[in-house]
Amino acid sequence: MRMSSKHIRQKFLNYFIKNGHKVVPSSSVIPNDDSSLLFTNAGMNQFKNIFLGFSQEKYAQVVNSQKCIRVGGKHNDLSDVGKDGTHHTFFEMLGNWSFSSYFKTKACSMAWELLTQDYGIPAKSLFVTYFGGDAKLGIPPDLECRDIWLSLGLPESHILPFDAKDNFWEMGLSGPCGPCTEIHFDRTGLKSSHLVNKDSQDVVEIWNLVFMEFNRKPNGELEKLKGHYVDTGMGLERLCAILNGKRSNYDTDLFMPIINEIQEVSKIQEYQGRFGLEDNNGLDTAYRIIADHARMIAIASADGAFPDENYRLRHVIRRALKIGSKAFKKDVTLLQHLMHPVIDTLGDVYPNLSSSLNRTQTILQYEEELFKKLEKESKKYLQALVGKPYADRLALEDLKGAAKLVEEIEKLRIKGVKSVPPTLVYQLNSDRGISVTAIKTICSGEEIGFNEDDFHVVSEKVKENSKTATVSGRLERDSKFKVFNYLNKRGLKHTDMSSQHSYSKYDSDYEFPKISAKVETILVDGESKSRIISGLFTIVLDKTNFYVESGGQIFDTGCIYCETGKARVISVSDLNGYILHHCEMVEGFLEEGISVVASIDESRRIKIMSNHTATHLLNYALEKCLNVTYQKSSFVGDEDLQFGFGVYSNFDLKTVETVEAIVNDLIDKRLDVKREVALKSEALEMADVRTLPGAEYPDQVSIIKIGENLSKELCCGTHVLNTEDLIKFVITDLRSLGSGAKLARAVTRDQGLEAEANAIYIDKNLKILKSKVSNNFETIEEMLSNLLVVQDDIAVLKNELLNTKLSLVKRRHFESEIDKCFRKVKGQPQTILNSVLKAQIEEKAVAARRNGLAFLVVSLEVPEAFRHFKRVEVRPDIVTKEMAKKDMAFAICYATSEGVFARTFIPKETDMYFSLVFLTALTCVSFCFRTSSTS
Repeated sequence: MRMSSKHIRQKFLNYFIKNGHKVVPSSSVIPNDDSSLLFTNAGMNQFKNIFLGFSQEKYAQVVNSQKCIRVGGKHNDLSDVGKDGTHHTFFEMLGNWSFSSYFKTKACSMAWELLTQDYGIPAKSLFVTYFGGDAKLGIPPDLECRDIWLSLGLPESHILPFDAKDNFWEMGLSGPCGPCTEIHFDRTGLKSSHLVNKDSQDVVEIWNLVFMEFNRKPNGELEKLKGHYVDTGMGLERLCAILNGKRSNYDTDLFMPIINEIQEVSKIQEYQGRFGLEDNNGLDTAYRIIADHARMIAIASADGAFPDENYRLRHVIRRALKIGSKAFKKDVTLLQHLMHPVIDTLGDVYPNLSSSLNRTQTILQYEEELFKKLEKESKKYLQALVGKPYADRLALEDLKGAAKLVEEIEKLRIKGVKSVPPTLVYQLNSDRGISVTAIKTICSGEEIGFNEDDFHVVSEKVKENSKTATVSGRLERDSKFKVFNYLNKRGLKHTDMSSQHSYSKYDSDYEFPKISAKVETILVDGESKSRIISGLFTIVLDKTNFYVESGGQIFDTGCIYCETGKARVISVSDLNGYILHHCEMVEGFLEEGISVVASIDESRRIKIMSNHTATHLLNYALEKCLNVTYQKSSFVGDEDLQFGFGVYSNFDLKTVETVEAIVNDLIDKRLDVKREVALKSEALEMADVRTLPGAEYPDQVSIIKIGENLSKELCCGTHVLNTEDLIKFVITDLRSLGSGAKLARAVTRDQGLEAEANAIYIDKNLKILKSKVSNNFETIEEMLSNLLVVQDDIAVLKNELLNTKLSLVKRRHFESEIDKCFRKVKGQPQTILNSVLKAQIEEKAVAARRNGLAFLVVSLEVPEAFRHFKRVEVRPDIVTKEMAKKDMAFAICYATSEGVFARTFIPKETDMYFSLVFLTALTCVSFCFRTSSTS
């Protein structure tokens, strides 16, 4: 009987609900508060801090179906995808957890009951493994677990011991760990115990139950945990295949709709479900890879992953695009089609798949265009790989580095070197971007050695050296370590920073209370001093109202003073909880242990707060205007703000103008800005709170709310209390940060008003310039004189644009209008000169005819007024055309910047060649003599 994936998932949840478990939603595949992971790769990720003892559990027993992605690091299934029927980049992990509630007995009995009774899997088809002990760890076999399985009725032949590699789970080099027991399903019905843990398609692992009862110390020792935890995980896809009698997960309703859509769109041979040698053309493998990758891309994108920020996601997208275009002879839009069947199969469980479809399609369209471009550019590198059987397995972005690596390998062969040096590999990896996976593929294909461990050693060494490359860098590192140890050994408490957010507003004025603080220590060049009377120094107070640089916001400045002296605070930094005020003595002296007053520069702080609130409004406005965007970076200073963001569509001046207008509208609406403090765990569960994916937050966080439900962001910075305090918001610059990313600069308050006033001033001068350009004059001298003035005015305006704070939109408008004026007057002096020269020729020709002459010798002269204009001179083509209009022989001489020239024109049937040559030569000599004598 067929059992749908939806039914199987819900049955799992219902079983544990019935057994007292609380259902918790799947967390995002983009880990919050864990920069060590690119993707959530296990159900336990969202409970990691509970296991580590950093936070308290809300419930003693929980259950969920967790979205997981494994494409890198310790858990990397990417290379296995498509080759077998059980590995995936994205999968759902069904899991149940106990936080010091039940332990081994109940965990095993519930798992057994669910599988054999609720799901109806024959007990004879199941094998279980347990931890068989490990002498190196000093831990005996988990006989308790073995006996539990025996008590549940399993025969001893179906209970198998394995070592730590398979049956001892560890979170990392240190932290909670413990033995585990795994349940395996035998598809053969032949009691194939010898295939357990052998990566066989006939006997597959379906459920892993981890019993965390130890803690590994940093020195490697194991100690018993005070509590005990159960962490289990079972792949939904594998379970669906087993319950529906399928050998492959791809034959279930989680994949077949996607596979069918691939065939429908590509019109290629139907999926046959073949593996290994049977799949001789690799088509079925390609079907599985594309179907798998489509699911992963849809889920990752819906949860907020961006290819620009997540290189693993971009690699999967490009891998799918490459396989899709090659195997299915289909243009790169295939992936976009597949988003619909993914939604059909998973959308009811994960509704954000549907709501983010437009966003996902936009990202895919953008990535597809990049892929086409990369494909075109990579053709030249493929020439170096012609005839290499591994070339097709390389990603496009690796080809540039691959071509160079092959070249270097040939050089090494000539020298008789048997292995690629790790320094060379590091150089190619860092300079040409070739991945380690590609390096391994090439070295294997070229049958030359490559030690990946050595490469990582070199990589880490370079990183470490770069941190301390300079003497000052080493001194700074050593000095900080020395200072921290000194403060710590003295038993000083971390600086109380609660006063950073203490300020209020009365009418339109802000008040920032000064605080009284105790001088804990004074440091000069890292050395403790009891008194300071002059120069630069660092002071540590027991509490501070100075904001220390964090969250993209710059530090405060101000002063610290008492009856005996005063110091100016230049900057502020954080040394692991100790706030260091870097100062310069202004007058008198300060001593350790005395009470002082700390006062921030209020005017500067208000500017910073305004700019910080503006970044939140800008972020909101960008999301309103763009289909897809995300924050990459931000810097908030007192002069301006900088905001880096991703963009997957056209971002022109019209969009800049719209964004600017939205922010200024919010300023005019006078929206309240509130700061609320919450537990991190609570804040991260709020659906409408904006966070930075992967960012790490403290246990207690601040939520900045603007308006009722306009904008909510986790932010540790300082903000104004109402949007009206920003006064005026102006975007002054926008530049590219590479493909798909922009950096905007903007100003607020007085700086915004200044930019607005500057625009009015320049607009006024531009109108004056335009009137001068359009003026009409009676004489050539007046025209030329006006042109000289206009050229100077254009130069002045251009210089003002370069050195004046302006709205970017206004700047581009002014540049365009000034350029129009420049182009309009640029050719006028030459045009006028051409008219003058034509008049000279006409005048001479009329006089010659009047006097009955058959030919004419003319010496053209450029009037003195034209000498002020660069590159304005006699144009030979103009002269020749004008001569051709006269029905008489001509000889014309003229001077240019390149010398003296003569041109002749002889009408047809005119026999005066030698006379004209003579006259032309005579005219040239005369012209040159006159020119030299007057210069």
